[in-house]
Amino acid sequence: MRKVISAMQMSLDGFIEGPNGDLDWIENWEDSYDLMEQVDICVLGGGMYPGYEQYWTSILADPKAVLPFTGKVATPGEVDYAHFADRTPDVVLSSAMNQVAGNTKRIEHDVDALLRLKQQPDKDIYVVGGAALVGEGGATRPRGQGCRRAHRRPPAAAVSVRAPLIVNATLIQWRGQMPQHRIHRMKFSRVYPLYVQKAERKNRSKEDLDQVIRWLTGYSQTGLETQIERESDLETFFSEAPAFHPNAALIKGVVCGVRVENVEDPLMRKVRYLDKLVDELAMEKSLDKILRS
Repeated sequence: MRKVISAMQMSLDGFIEGPNGDLDWIENWEDSYDLMEQVDICVLGGGMYPGYEQYWTSILADPKAVLPFTGKVATPGEVDYAHFADRTPDVVLSSAMNQVAGNTKRIEHDVDALLRLKQQPDKDIYVVGGAALVGEGGATRPRGQGCRRAHRRPPAAAVSVRAPLIVNATLIQWRGQMPQHRIHRMKFSRVYPLYVQKAERKNRSKEDLDQVIRWLTGYSQTGLETQIERESDLETFFSEAPAFHPNAALIKGVVCGVRVENVEDPLMRKVRYLDKLVDELAMEKSLDKILRS
């Protein structure tokens, strides 16, 4: 029996996009999470499908052109996925659509089509999104079965997610709105390697990242490493910070479609401050500018 693999990027506090469909927090859509050899069919919701199709066909048409949605040129990984998307059959689940372009694409009007596909003896099924479809699909299978990391969602209407969720390498199962205490209890040692990966993908060093974290929190390098070794949760990591930098209030901008300076919860505002600094590091800003000096 096939596995049904669902995937969607999500922020630590449970958002997939901003209130207006903002996706500026996602650098690119290139990471296939090693799915391309594992699956032979993709399933998409009717709301997501038009943007998905436009994004990947535009890369095929001109891999060096500036892309819709991101305003950037496709990465090599995105070009690879565009070819995967072109050759892989799509099933579009929609109660409103009646036709889609292409010989490898078809429409189904009932989520039970997923169950029928699952019974076939082929490779796994990749439920790309959107969130409403992932929620419906999640409701048709045993809890926790076939869940993978979230990604690859060009813009569609903002919706809440009911399916199990993976944030990068960490599986977090939940339904409805994520309770705030779950964020407080997330271990910093599990978030830190993701920051390192993001920085290093843009040729920034772990040392640069550590300098940014020390500036924001007042930890020494030894203190920072101790927090990681102790596997302190986010609440402990920030509450024990020796001297949160007074210029942190100068950190402004949008993360996950929300302005960091408008985040009301004190802990989440500190998390977003750090997220924004790491974003700036990955955007190749100078350390002088990142550290507000």
